[in-house]
Amino acid sequence: MSKQQGSANEFINQLVVKAIEKKKKYEQSLAEKNKPRLEHVLFSQFDVLDTIESKNTKTTLYHLAKKGEPEKQICCKVLNENAPEYARSMFIAEATHLEVSQHPSTAEFIKLGNEFDRPYFMYKWIKGESLSEKLSRHNNKGFRHDHVAWLIYQLAGALEYMHTKGVCHLDIKPSNIIVCEDDGIKLIDFGAAQYSGEGKEYSEASLSYASPLFLETGKSDPQDDVYSMAILTCCLFIGYTENSDWKAILTQRKRPYQIPKSVWLLLRLIVKKPRGHKLTPIAFAQALAKIDIDAMRTSNHAPIFTRLRNADLVLRKENSFEPLRLGMFKYLEVALIASVLVITGAMLSSYLLPQTAPVIGTSKIKPAQMAAFLTKPPWEITTALDDNEADLLALAPYREAVDVKNNQIEFWYNKEKDNLMKRRESEERQRQELSSIRKDMVALNDHLNRNAVISSSVNRRLSKLMKGLNNLMLERQKYTYSLGKEDQALADIMMSGDSKDVEKYLRTEWMKTQAESYFYAYVLPKEILNKVFESVNKNAENHFYSKAIDEINQTITLFGDTVELTSKKTELIIERSEYVLFGTVTGELMFKSDKLNTALSDLHENAPSRFKEVSLLLKNLARESLEQSFQQDVPAEGALAIEKALNAYQKQVTL
Repeated sequence: MSKQQGSANEFINQLVVKAIEKKKKYEQSLAEKNKPRLEHVLFSQFDVLDTIESKNTKTTLYHLAKKGEPEKQICCKVLNENAPEYARSMFIAEATHLEVSQHPSTAEFIKLGNEFDRPYFMYKWIKGESLSEKLSRHNNKGFRHDHVAWLIYQLAGALEYMHTKGVCHLDIKPSNIIVCEDDGIKLIDFGAAQYSGEGKEYSEASLSYASPLFLETGKSDPQDDVYSMAILTCCLFIGYTENSDWKAILTQRKRPYQIPKSVWLLLRLIVKKPRGHKLTPIAFAQALAKIDIDAMRTSNHAPIFTRLRNADLVLRKENSFEPLRLGMFKYLEVALIASVLVITGAMLSSYLLPQTAPVIGTSKIKPAQMAAFLTKPPWEITTALDDNEADLLALAPYREAVDVKNNQIEFWYNKEKDNLMKRRESEERQRQELSSIRKDMVALNDHLNRNAVISSSVNRRLSKLMKGLNNLMLERQKYTYSLGKEDQALADIMMSGDSKDVEKYLRTEWMKTQAESYFYAYVLPKEILNKVFESVNKNAENHFYSKAIDEINQTITLFGDTVELTSKKTELIIERSEYVLFGTVTGELMFKSDKLNTALSDLHENAPSRFKEVSLLLKNLARESLEQSFQQDVPAEGALAIEKALNAYQKQVTL
């Protein structure tokens, strides 16, 4: 076949494809016209309470009440007839993101429909007042500190849940937060939402609240929402209305008097490092809760909520915020955190504290010295602090550090005391129940032996059951104190003159809890990581790269952006890109242009030098494949797709 004939055939094929596309568009347009009009159906079933057209004129929001049942109210968002084609995909994405992000603090999704002339979605009407309305009503007046902390805490719960689903809201601002009559909040308007790491050609953002890195790159990141939360927090404390430059306020050196110092340091940390602060929404809310309660006594604060009087669930009395990296262990007791220092302090303690008393006579105490001292057993700490020969002035810092540590541990103990007591009572009930079952079994066995003739098989089963029960009781005795209630049993032993046994028991149990703390802080997380990497490697071997990357992303939400995890993620992205590109150019696989473009973009972003090598190799392979296809009259669709993708991406990068 000559080249002229090939070109003619190609031209004819293009005409046929265009004709088919035109026919399908006409049929689709005709089908759309024949569909019933959405408003006619809505207005026949609902009364229209309000109509709100979006600022960009692409959508219309109807506030509706069911006819005959005015208490049943919903919102129906409709895509306008004159909306451009890209607005349709954005509209569907908004509904999908809302449905995926269902949480007590988000608008309640009802349905997404396309059976009428235009797509629409519904969610329950939220009765309340937006934060922007509250700000307008309390112009130039900041809100109460405990109310701000409680609001952010609720908002953080919704965002944390969304992030676990891979969704970023990206439009956190006062007008998108409704305070309900029951003092709960609802997050609305998911029009700007994207999946984490996603970049869209068209996206919306509020410039006053959006992260600068999101505005710059167009790609979303969960920490962009935390940045917006920080800006919102500044707005709530200061009380300014719309169009205020809160970013400028947070970058200035002077702290506004309305913002507590601890909050000021927290917000500045986030503004300086929009995606480098490593705070999750919940971690941000917990850090914000460390507000100096004394600062709340001023009278120039407005209330956000109508019923809330104090947010004791989240507030803690603190005078300063230390910008520590908060990761997966933010929920562990302080006692566990203290025990972690045993590993680093134990080796130092042997020469830093050769005797029971702390080092005396030094003008400054090194951090390692203090850490080693605090990780010693409590009885050794007590002995050291009660040393009558020691210098009281030198002991003062150690006493203060021990008091701080004990206060923190007591705080967590009081918080978990009820659950702890329930567990201990449950263990005691289990012990008593086992003892009662054993007595019943002995009595039953004795009764059967005296009053009935039992077969050898039944006798063997009873003996086996008794043996298993005895072994179970012995096993429990290894790890629990089995002489009645623990406190009474230990007190009886001590009063009988065996106080050494009680001391030994208390110290042994303390050491067990430290070992258990280390297990949950280090051993178990490491085992979890090993299991994750086993699954990731298995998926990668089977070329399920996207699934493997999703598993790594989920792991990063728990463990943070560690070098090991980020390196593995980058490695998987590169492998997936090369798999897609080389599979297509050889014809073994076939991917669409958007997948090829994503593969080239990912490879370029994560391995620039490798991108150059791969691009050159792909061009050569594509050229060779196309030459062979012309000679053998065999289509080389993969090679042609790669060549087009490389040319298109080159133009995109150049632009």
